[in-house]
Amino acid sequence: MEVRFDESETVVVDIGTGFIKAGYSGEDLPRVVIPTVIGEKITQVEDTVNSQGGEMKPKITHTFGHIPYEQRDDLTLYQPIQRGLFTDDIDRLGQLLEHIFAHELNVDSRSMNVLMTDCPLTKKDDKIKLATLMFEQFKVKSFALQNTAVLSLFSTGTTTGLVAEVGEGVTYTVPVFEGYALPHALYTMDVSGMDITNKLIADLEASGTPVNGKMYDSIRKAKEQMCSVAMDYHDEIQMREDPLSDEQRSYELPTGEIIQIAHDKRITAAEVIFQPSILDVRHAELGECLGGVANLAFKSIEKCDQDLKMSLYNNIVLAGGTTLMKRFPERFEYELKSLTRGDAKTDIKVH
Repeated sequence: MEVRFDESETVVVDIGTGFIKAGYSGEDLPRVVIPTVIGEKITQVEDTVNSQGGEMKPKITHTFGHIPYEQRDDLTLYQPIQRGLFTDDIDRLGQLLEHIFAHELNVDSRSMNVLMTDCPLTKKDDKIKLATLMFEQFKVKSFALQNTAVLSLFSTGTTTGLVAEVGEGVTYTVPVFEGYALPHALYTMDVSGMDITNKLIADLEASGTPVNGKMYDSIRKAKEQMCSVAMDYHDEIQMREDPLSDEQRSYELPTGEIIQIAHDKRITAAEVIFQPSILDVRHAELGECLGGVANLAFKSIEKCDQDLKMSLYNNIVLAGGTTLMKRFPERFEYELKSLTRGDAKTDIKVH
């Protein structure tokens, strides 16, 4: 039987490694955008006996949104999604979703139709767990799980193309034909937005700047404001003058201290997406350094049938927050054209 969704009651949930976004279908923007993290605090109580004759248990409280990062010294942080995949702790994901439905959207889950995004790497068992969670805990009216790559392609009004997504936890390229992802040509690498942030933190620490891993959320925000992709990394790394003014490259830490993030550190951090060898990331099976995201896209397309290749080159969609960095699309297209050796028959169009 065909399931029909009432658009006014359909909640769309996009679960990513870094952020979870939720809102109503038909609206231009999500109503909720918060980190995919849960802060847990266990408050020890006195060893006394309650009225029922049993020992009192420690009180456990949870926090969501940006609060866990702000209070991380007092909390234990849990991330139910890592590198695009669900961890074994499905219960904490349920707690995060309950917070979003009940407190952020203020909606009764029993009246909802839910459309949820699904990373192309998700295992079948995890999909079953997620569906079980939605029907048994939240008792939703109906539930659909859709591939993020397919949805990204649909957003451009087409059903065939290549999607290159660079999110917070994982980078992947996947061809889509008539609305169906082609898993045999899927390529991934565990270099993504979080690796840019961690590289920036490491380089700042090495130069004596007072930052550390506990400031991850703050440095991530600085990355989003300042980092940019170099069209020619080796030339730009040797630039003597910083293209940003003192004010533009200054950032205030939660401690109130103002730090300077120099040009070389900003472009080196961003470069890891195109040159993972900077991080010495190696393919698990072949033991060789991976090429960057443009190389993954090239491999994905070339693994498809000859009749399909032109359609894929002609409709490439960049998705994921990391692709919003300045000059990312231009560098991606330039490298992909270089890989095709400037073949005049290859018409590359990047959205």
